[in-house]
Amino acid sequence: MNLDASSFPQDKKYSEYLKWVKSRTNWTQLQILQNGQDIRTKEITTTDPVNDQEFLQDLNESIARTQLVMNGSVGKIRKISCIERVAFGEMLKVIDLRKKPNEFMVIVLRKDQQTKILGDFYRDSNGGMGVASSKIFDQIEAQLL
Repeated sequence: MNLDASSFPQDKKYSEYLKWVKSRTNWTQLQILQNGQDIRTKEITTTDPVNDQEFLQDLNESIARTQLVMNGSVGKIRKISCIERVAFGEMLKVIDLRKKPNEFMVIVLRKDQQTKILGDFYRDSNGGMGVASSKIFDQIEAQLL
């Protein structure tokens, strides 16, 4: 993750936050994406190819899409936005990525001059993936949408 402190050279709070984030993970953007690839690849090996065909297809499509971004064919990797930092920071309060790979999802909703952030992560999953979103996440998402 590139949380370049030069963007905020005089901001003591940001410097402290950056130090805290780096104490939880020192990965670059590509390493974060590769972590997701590794998690999905591992999940493929433990997924039932007969009963979970749709899930396997989703995993393979996700790996292929992410690879396009990683090799520069599609899109671009950019610095994390301020609003994304909030969600990522909240996840890092619970999950230390240096010790346990993990994925999380965040939905940022903007409507009528308001911004709402809804996040969910897989705290107790075996490989950081393959767990359905939490019931509370689904309920709140339905209310917000």
